[in-house]
Amino acid sequence: MTKRRLLMWTDIQQNTEEWLNLRVGLMTSSNFKTIMAHEGKDFGKPALRYAGEIAYEIITGKKYEKDDYTNEHMERGNELEDEARKAYEYESFNDVTNGGFFSHGWYGDSPDGLIGDDGCLEIKVVVENVQRKNIKRGTVDPAYKWQVVGHLLASGKEYCDFFTYCPDIEGSDRNFLCRFDKDIELEQRLFYRMNEFKQVIKQKVDELNLKGVIS
Repeated sequence: MTKRRLLMWTDIQQNTEEWLNLRVGLMTSSNFKTIMAHEGKDFGKPALRYAGEIAYEIITGKKYEKDDYTNEHMERGNELEDEARKAYEYESFNDVTNGGFFSHGWYGDSPDGLIGDDGCLEIKVVVENVQRKNIKRGTVDPAYKWQVVGHLLASGKEYCDFFTYCPDIEGSDRNFLCRFDKDIELEQRLFYRMNEFKQVIKQKVDELNLKGVIS
């Protein structure tokens, strides 16, 4: 696989206004699952909707505003992320630095942390039944597989530690940690699909300009 030159890494905190602005007009790893759905076939409605949102951002230079959906689990996850990061550091004996934002001009990525020179981190705060499934599975939750692959693709790191934290459980099962090593074949599949998706975005840009939907 041809190595892609990293255009920029910004040392910035997630969910700040500046961080949101850096993502404008880019496909990002949190949405790679949507892009990879129906791999080898036409993109589904969620992916087409996402392409339209990116097209809007490309034309306007502004973040696409949509109804922000949050629930108690998402809110709790945000509140407990620092606690989960400390639990990871205790479990792994690794020091975590800010993940920042990796930008390649048309796609970007924000891991939850960086580990030395070679690693990155993805943290999820989960409820008990999800944690039990992760422990039984022993590997990355399939719902986040392509996000993790995206971390490695964008950052160029050699591994991503996937860590889930469940404060509702006492004892060692509170933490689940697995290491996902760089997989060139998976990165190739993702990058190929992303390039297909980039063409869909271009079509959406042309459609919106032609219809005069966005002035």
